[in-house]
Amino acid sequence: MAKFSMQERIRFQTLLIRFQMYAEDYFTRLAEMSKTQSIVLCDRGTVDPAAYVSKEEFQAIMDEEGWTWTTLRDRRYDHVIHLVTAALGAEKFYTL
Repeated sequence: MAKFSMQERIRFQTLLIRFQMYAEDYFTRLAEMSKTQSIVLCDRGTVDPAAYVSKEEFQAIMDEEGWTWTTLRDRRYDHVIHLVTAALGAEKFYTL
């Protein structure tokens, strides 16, 4: 993404967040329609793009869309599980 301008990065990440929201909402509705107890697991979340842009760029995304950390993270998810790579502390075994 280094070839993108700041505005292009902001637009790209905004679209990713919107897509993530759409996918999460879609699968949540499907789970509700099943009328059985369900758990919807997401490999990514709506705040993941914060890792790929500067703090200022991510704040610009939130400002432009009227989002906050609370609306993107705390109100969308019941639980968040943060996993650490198995390679942490075992780098010598991950050479390929």
